[in-house]
Amino acid sequence: MAMNWQVREFEMREDCPLPAGEVLMRYKPAKPGWEMKILLCYITALVTWFFFSLMLLVLWAGLLICLIVCPGATIAYMSRLIRNIKAS
Repeated sequence: MAMNWQVREFEMREDCPLPAGEVLMRYKPAKPGWEMKILLCYITALVTWFFFSLMLLVLWAGLLICLIVCPGATIAYMSRLIRNIKAS
């Protein structure tokens, strides 16, 4: 917003050498390759999300397998773990 106000003020001055609208051309354009950087950020976010989801899936699958194979030991371990967390 401040940039627009500054440009308009400069265009309205009497000693402005350029016609209205051409003042904007003086500002440097974005550096080349910025689209690739944004794309890289999106790809990185997707890969991170994928591996995080995969990790959670593996953890839940492991817990489910433990509950199926040895439910008594798993429940005892989990209840002891919860008790220790509450105690600390």
